[in-house]
Amino acid sequence: MNSAKNLKSNDFLILLSAILHQQLSVASVIVANKINQRNHTKIKKKPRKNREYWVSPLLQERALYGCNLLRSIWKSPNDQQWLKFTRLNCKQFQILLNLIEPIIAKNPTRVDVIPAAIRLAITLRFLATGDSYESLGFLFYIHESTISNIVDETTNAIWLILKDLVFKPFTEESIKAAARSFEKWTLFPNVAGSIDGKHVYIMAPAKSGSTYRNYKQCFSVVLLAMCDGDYRFTYVNVGNHGSTPDGSSFRNSKLFNAIEKGSFPFPSASPTQFSGNTKWPFVILGDGGFGLQPYLMTPYSSNQSMNCDAKAFFNNQLSKGRTLIERTFGILAQRWKIFSKRIELSSVTKIEQTILSAVALHNFLLCFRDVDLYLNEDFSAENENGSSLNEHVSPEPEPLLHHQSSLQAVRLRDHIKDYLFSLKSQVME
Repeated sequence: MNSAKNLKSNDFLILLSAILHQQLSVASVIVANKINQRNHTKIKKKPRKNREYWVSPLLQERALYGCNLLRSIWKSPNDQQWLKFTRLNCKQFQILLNLIEPIIAKNPTRVDVIPAAIRLAITLRFLATGDSYESLGFLFYIHESTISNIVDETTNAIWLILKDLVFKPFTEESIKAAARSFEKWTLFPNVAGSIDGKHVYIMAPAKSGSTYRNYKQCFSVVLLAMCDGDYRFTYVNVGNHGSTPDGSSFRNSKLFNAIEKGSFPFPSASPTQFSGNTKWPFVILGDGGFGLQPYLMTPYSSNQSMNCDAKAFFNNQLSKGRTLIERTFGILAQRWKIFSKRIELSSVTKIEQTILSAVALHNFLLCFRDVDLYLNEDFSAENENGSSLNEHVSPEPEPLLHHQSSLQAVRLRDHIKDYLFSLKSQVME
């Protein structure tokens, strides 16, 4: 009896399973038919709107009005108008144009091709004002997408051509020349350069989170640079995120790697004009954020120098040499106002290229010794918006503690401190 019941229950389960399997098969067939029907259904496209015109009426007037402004400025009795417009006088503009024209000039197969001179003028105006592409488009009667391509190509050409002309490789002679240029600013012996970082404000790159957010809660990239005593950049590194401290930016640089590996051509220790027969090693000057090293001198902390005249005088002389890089950043921002605004470019690569081209132009123009145009006696000139030239320079952090620096570096700094303090009486006289 029980076996009969079990047999019936088994048959029932088999029958139920078959019914469910058949229902699933039917359901799968129905779904497949629906998908096939949807795939073969024609998607209704929106009717294409007919163009009102192929070229905007404003842009069609480029031949009549687009170059009139530049012609008028170029033909002005003196260079001042052209200098204000492009930050270069006519002679400097022509020299730069001759250098980069083979790269930016287009094949004149079309009547409306934009000449290389106009392309360079547009790019220089962009760097000089920081205006948007749309604004420059209205000024030159050129569409903003074309303006974007012109600026991108021209800034790339400027850096490509000028980098080898205005940035010479470090040699023992070039470092000694830099040290001589610092002698007019500070008593600090054998200064190879002054180093610091500058925040360049940018739009937040897509999907970057807070990576580029700096201490001012703005988005930026770091321009790490070293200069000599003549406001000339001798080393630049661009691209570190705004959240990166100056010390970390330095440790990520090729300059740091070269120094640590011993391939940087520091000259042998030599005497200075005040040291007699005492020889001093060549060093770089930086703020406390970089960390004290035998090759990089930083100031004593405020607690250390508060009750010690010798340490206070050391900080004073180091500051006189170190602030050269801040003044150089100030000249750069005063000449190229793009550094006084947020760079409205979405590509970080294009932002870095723009910064490097402006730095190269800075060194290029120093060859003509026109730096006095952007300086006054106390080096605290203000730009058109009333903000300080050094507004975007990183704040000076408190120096690192002694145990974070090598004993050799601490002893060298104390030795230089005593030497500088011995010269204090001569300075006072």
